Amino acid sequence: MNHLKTLEQLFENTRWTEEKLQDEANQYKTRAEFRKNSNSAYLTSSRRGLLDELFKNHPNQGNINKKWTTKQLREEADKFETREDFRIKNSPAYHASKRRNLMDDIFKNHTNNGYSFKKWEDNNYVIYVYELEEYNMAYVGLTNNMERRDKDHLFGEKEALGKFCKKNNISYPTHKILEKDIDSKTAREKENYWVNHYTELGWDMFNIAKPGGLGGHVIRWTKKRLQKEVDKYTTRREFQQKQKPAYIAVAKRKLMDELFKNHTNQGYSTKQKREGYWNKKTIQEESDKYETRNEFQQNSRGAYKAALKRGLLDELFKNNINQGYSTKKGKVYWTKEKLQKVSDKYKTRNEFRKNNKGAYISSLRQGLLDELFKKHTNQGYTHIKKSHKKTSQN
Repeated sequence: MNHLKTLEQLFENTRWTEEKLQDEANQYKTRAEFRKNSNSAYLTSSRRGLLDELFKNHPNQGNINKKWTTKQLREEADKFETREDFRIKNSPAYHASKRRNLMDDIFKNHTNNGYSFKKWEDNNYVIYVYELEEYNMAYVGLTNNMERRDKDHLFGEKEALGKFCKKNNISYPTHKILEKDIDSKTAREKENYWVNHYTELGWDMFNIAKPGGLGGHVIRWTKKRLQKEVDKYTTRREFQQKQKPAYIAVAKRKLMDELFKNHTNQGYSTKQKREGYWNKKTIQEESDKYETRNEFQQNSRGAYKAALKRGLLDELFKNNINQGYSTKKGKVYWTKEKLQKVSDKYKTRNEFRKNNKGAYISSLRQGLLDELFKKHTNQGYTHIKKSHKKTSQN
């Protein structure tokens, strides 16, 4: 299963910079208004954990209710059996309690401290796994409360899995149950077994198997072993495609340049750009070759991904027609008449290219430049073309 988000989701995440989210949030008095009127920005802020920061200077931090006292929060909490009910049915009070670290206190007299999972039983442990197949990475764990552990892994600030997903703009994986209805002692043994199992299959683990676990020897990517793997391949791309677990281990430990230093061209293929090649200037130069974002993506994936990661797409295509978004299928926006009207605004072809590259590229592709500039001075060229005829020499 591919866990990567769709390009639309990736675009949604990258186009909302923190500055743009702040500007958007400032248009609304409350978080509820923000969510209702700008759902995309609200969800992006929520996923990044920025809502408190964005609303810190708003009255009551953007919450609808007046400032909650501890007594009021306890009274609200007492209306619900579980913390989950509290969150769903009175979100402002719930979040106020969370921000002030009062949840444990106001639910201390509730059954099971307000948690919704069943009463503790020693035989209700499960062994679970999160798999990131695209990266060949996994995490194996044990718990007797999968719902709570799910949230811890994916949204906890210190959890490696959640941090990795956020950093790489990929969707959070869904857990798989490997074992269930086991006691605590068996669960520890089974956890070690499954960690070893995934490691031996070549998965790079977020967690490290405990010593003494069942299931055999755990493979370790030592520097010497990684160098041996690298030496089997001519290029970095080939290494990545044919030995992904070792490639990921090398990338994580930032050993790529060192391990490929003795390879031809340091392991780069003729088509592959060196690391660090794509900066703002080179990305702009590359994007200028294309009329739409879709063409940019299809024809220059490396530059497109770099632009997406840096949140540059809006800036790169700000002067393109429709800001670089494709028009509807079958619809041709730049007709000959429109192109003539636009080109007549400029004295030279160079001015045309600089000031309206969308129309310029369309003219170029339709082979209309000469016709559009046939009545311009010097046919729109800045300088008179030099003759290529050889002059006779005495």
